[in-house]
Amino acid sequence: MRPIPLPRRRVLGTAVAAGLTTTLLLALPASAAAAGPTAPVAAPATVEEPAPYVGQAICDPGAKPGTVALAELLVDHYGTGSVGISRDCSVGGASEHKEGRALDWMLDAGDPAERAVAEDALAWLAGAGPDGEPAYAARRLGVMYVIWDREIWSPSRGWRPYRGASPHTDHVHVSLSWAGAMGATSWWTGVAVRVDTGPCTPDPGPGDLPPCAPGAEQPAPSTAAAAEPQEGSGVPDGDAEAGALAELAALREDSLARLETDGRWVAQLASKDVGITDPLQTAQNGTHVFQAVDVLAESRAALATVTDPAAVSVLHGTDFGRHSTAADGDPYWITVVDAGFGSRADVEDWCAATYPQLDGGELTNACVPRRLTPPHG
Repeated sequence: MRPIPLPRRRVLGTAVAAGLTTTLLLALPASAAAAGPTAPVAAPATVEEPAPYVGQAICDPGAKPGTVALAELLVDHYGTGSVGISRDCSVGGASEHKEGRALDWMLDAGDPAERAVAEDALAWLAGAGPDGEPAYAARRLGVMYVIWDREIWSPSRGWRPYRGASPHTDHVHVSLSWAGAMGATSWWTGVAVRVDTGPCTPDPGPGDLPPCAPGAEQPAPSTAAAAEPQEGSGVPDGDAEAGALAELAALREDSLARLETDGRWVAQLASKDVGITDPLQTAQNGTHVFQAVDVLAESRAALATVTDPAAVSVLHGTDFGRHSTAADGDPYWITVVDAGFGSRADVEDWCAATYPQLDGGELTNACVPRRLTPPHG
């Protein structure tokens, strides 16, 4: 275990959450501060957009500087709780802890004083900015989502029930975007940045990580990072799955707002139910069983095929065309690209050009023509 040093009121202790190896520990004070922390620099006129869910892509569990800074900010300001950050690559499924960009702030929901601290802090993260901007502090810090006491919150979706394996009654989980984890957001710099990027590298690096796109602020992962996504139990942990499902729901809501079922041709790039087995495709954990994080990853990959993000929609199999549901009755998550196709042949040509490495059944499994017609049974 490698403890993170604190500037004052430091008491080092053991790890308090399974698999978490970086720990901060402070004693509970008589009363907690009600006001939230103050940023070290002034905010820009326009702050970051709400951070969407970007799941674990590599195994680089060292605590990232922005995650450490947020942990220190919380325990220094509120004076209570211990914070675990890093999780060993061999423990459990996919988790932002394994990229050093998630923290668990150990507070007891059953203890009135500790619950008050948690609720004060969460109210600060979700609170409005000077001009009424929602989730102001969370956006400036790059917070993707929070889980606490059987509920999950994200800047774009607010609070909703959480039904993961852990009820999170003994800690507050906070996951950060890569920019937030690297301390590159406006809370620390005064300059708003993109918060929808994943790990990247300026040069070819471990596992052929993609080059940093313009505006991608986070540095490359450390040279000691594992090149491949973590393979563990094959099932991501509850935090990652809940975040992915929340983001998929938000993407669908946005897509429904602009859906036109007028019979136009689109390219269907993904059709999955959580837990489905696809023998022709491989999930992030190296198996053929797809979880919510894999479904979301497929939807995000579709963005790389277009220049206009609005051309990509995430829908349910019951939102258009003939109802498409899994054996358990759940609608499939379907990702489509609407690139102004005039016919089925146009879609087929686009699929072949977009995925030249695929042919035959593999191509039709990854990209197939569909029409956006009204939903029917």
